[in-house]
Formats: sequence, C-alpha cells, structure tokens
Amino acid sequence: MKKSTILILVLILGINLNPYKSFAEEAKPASAESEAPQKIEGVEIGLKPTSTEEKTVVEPKAEAEPKAEEQLIEISPIVWNENLKLKDYVLTASTIYVKENMTLDEYRKNTEKLYTTDGKGDVFSVAIEYGLLLIDLGELDKADAVFTRGIKDFKGNPTPVVYKAWVDALKGNYKAAKDAWYGHINEKVATSRQETLWLPYDVDSLVGLNLIKDNLSDADKEDIKKLDKTVGKLAGNCKLASLLINEDFKNGRLKNAANRIGVCLAKDPSDPVAITLLGISQLIIGKNEEALKMFEQANSIYEYSPTANLMKARALFALDRKKDSKLAYERALELDPSIASKNVKKDFILKPKSYLSSVKIDEIKKEEVKL
Repeated sequence: MKKSTILILVLILGINLNPYKSFAEEAKPASAESEAPQKIEGVEIGLKPTSTEEKTVVEPKAEAEPKAEEQLIEISPIVWNENLKLKDYVLTASTIYVKENMTLDEYRKNTEKLYTTDGKGDVFSVAIEYGLLLIDLGELDKADAVFTRGIKDFKGNPTPVVYKAWVDALKGNYKAAKDAWYGHINEKVATSRQETLWLPYDVDSLVGLNLIKDNLSDADKEDIKKLDKTVGKLAGNCKLASLLINEDFKNGRLKNAANRIGVCLAKDPSDPVAITLLGISQLIIGKNEEALKMFEQANSIYEYSPTANLMKARALFALDRKKDSKLAYERALELDPSIASKNVKKDFILKPKSYLSSVKIDEIKKEEVKL
C-alpha cells in the first residue's frame, strides 16, 4: 500500500499504528466482535489471488499521532448522494496483474487467439477468462457472444449465466439481468449452509443485483431487499463491503466507511474500488489534493472505471484545474455516457453540490450497518 494511502487512513481513523499489529487489525471497527470482517472460505477476497489469512504489516510511523480535530467525525452532515456502477468493478484479476508481464492489449490478443484461432472456445477456463476480460475492457457485444455460447457449451454451470446477465445489465437489460442473478442467488441462499462455499460468481450476482435495483420495479426491489442479510454476512468480501461503504457515505457514516475501507486495503492494497472510495471520503471532507491522489492511483490500476474518472474530474475542478478536469470528465463520459444529462450543464456535474448533499444530523440513521 502506498504511504500516501496509509497516511490518509491514519488521519481518518486516528489509528495509533503498532508495528506488531496488522493494518487489518488496527482498522477493525471497535464497536463489537460482529463488526469484524468474516473470513468466508472460498470467497475471492479482493482482486489478486491471495490467502484470506494474509496480513499487511505497517512499519512504525515516525510522525506524531494526529490531533483529535484532524480525525474524521463519526456522523457527517455531508453525504455522497451517488452510487457505484457495474463498470467500476474488475471481473478478472488478469485485467490488473497481467501488466506485470505484458501489456493488456497483448494479453487480450493472446486470449482471443486461444478462443478463436486455436479452437479453445469450448475449454471452460479459456472461454470464461476471455469473456470476463472483454467485459472489463468494455467490449460488450463480443462478451455477449462468448457467454451465450458458454451457456450452451457448459450446461448446468452457472458461471456463463451470471456473466451473460452482467452484460445484459451493462446494456440496460436490467430485468433480464435481475431474473438471472436472483434466480441463481435465491436458490443458493435457500440451499446453503454456513460452510457452503461462496464463489466469485455468487458474489458478483449479489453485487450486480444491488447495483441495478434502482432501475427495477418495486416488486423486484423487494426481492433484492430480502438478500440484505446475506450481503451483511458475506461483507468480509470487499466487493460486497463496497456496497455497505456506499451506503455509509449516503448516510453520513464516514468513520464506519473508513473502517471498512481500511480492512479492504489491508487485504488487497491494489483494489481500485476501495481506493476510489477512499478518495470519495477525502472529497467529502474537503481534502481535494488527497482525493485526487487516490483517484489517480485507482486509475493507474484500472483505467476503465467511470466513477474513478468522474471523481478525478471533480477533484481537479475543485482545485481550479479546469482543463485537466475537462479531459478527465470526457474520459468518464466515454466510459459511461449516462453520466451526462441533457438538462444539466457539465460544470454543474463537476461542482460539489451535484454529488454531495447537506443533511441534518438528526435525519441520519445513526445505527451502524452490521457486517
């Protein structure tokens, strides 16, 4: 984890760093044991394949412990009024980590060659990896074809069904996506026991359902609401924790959000969604320079996130770097045209009042969201 990221979390949480404790232990919410992240066997934690037991040890910090006024208040009257998007999430770790050995374009071409020219399209690992990579890169029509074929080639396997639904949702076919994800996850919940493995496609189904619910009917929303407890139980997974962090922001629970972010970054310092959320926390409290660093870091890891690019544009705008802000905004718009509104000028979208709201403290639900 970069020093700047660690320092921001120290300031937010008021952590007194101890060299003999892991960062995950330091960042753990202190309210109750139930707040500790669960280690769910079989769940893909973060993006890089790693043991759930792996911990990040932080070196002793030479600087003085931050003053109380520098620490983030527990309940904030300023809230983030937006949501994360499907496109913010990386579906295959290769999209990030392959860059250590080759360019992403080279990897894409090699994977495509395996799938097409070399006739490996009926090999499960090749087909799924290629399809997920296409989604991450925004090539939805090709991804649609890969998973449509996968449903036929790998009958009975839920993986292609789940990610065909991801493509459907990205194309705006929300009802079709909901039906596929809810059908799968509802059966999983109904038949699962505590020791049941929750695999990446299970987690992605839950994430997808929560990200598209605002585009569904009231009846469909009620179906998804029934899964809230399941999301909480599996919140040791950082994709699902990001949903709770988003809700923390929308309800002013900044310190609670920071705790969750700290735990996720301890598990995977390269998680671009967690880094983006850390940047948003900085924008909320007016630390625009620190926020910009986080958004730039997230973009250097995964450049296809519309939220990271849009929030970068907003941080630049707040710093009066209008030309740079315009470029970042245009990139965000390229990734997600829905960001623009026919009735709203671009400058308004970049101003704080478009994405931050001021509310009365007594209107905020102060109960912590239990993990």
